[in-house]
Amino acid sequence: MEKLQFNEENFNILLERMNYLREEVKKYKYDFLTGLKMRKDFDIKMNYLYESFEFESKPFIFIMIDADGLHNVNRTIGYEAGDDLLLSIVKQLNDIFGKYNNSQIFRISGDEFAVLFSTKCQKTEIDEKLKQLKNCTCSMLVVDGDVCYPSPSSVFKEADLQLTKNKSIKKKDSNRI
Repeated sequence: MEKLQFNEENFNILLERMNYLREEVKKYKYDFLTGLKMRKDFDIKMNYLYESFEFESKPFIFIMIDADGLHNVNRTIGYEAGDDLLLSIVKQLNDIFGKYNNSQIFRISGDEFAVLFSTKCQKTEIDEKLKQLKNCTCSMLVVDGDVCYPSPSSVFKEADLQLTKNKSIKKKDSNRI
């Protein structure tokens, strides 16, 4: 077997290949439109926070956000307008939650986002901030032992149920106006 010589040319080729691979990995790690981490990273973080709560009693907050009317915008105005709607929501989320060191924002599906906080200390402040969000509906769960969640998926299911309920309430309220 021939030994590979380590010289400047081979080093530069290797460096180029590493940079290329790093960029390729980013394509699959981050959402191409929003730049946010995606569902797989969300699941990893959710499991980590759940285990930290379960074994070390460290509370956390899970916020689920749905982009109101995205599918209708895409169908009636076009996908570019739908992308603009998503980007405006991401900007709002970054403006609100980007200042917290203990939070992470994820795009978990086409029209849904999640925010995970590794503490519950700012719950009332966060609750007020959520009311400022436009063009979206939210649910928030505080996992602190007051309610028993047997698994990370049960936390997700409860937040999803609350989100569906909040969307229904919002729809009824808008029909009354």
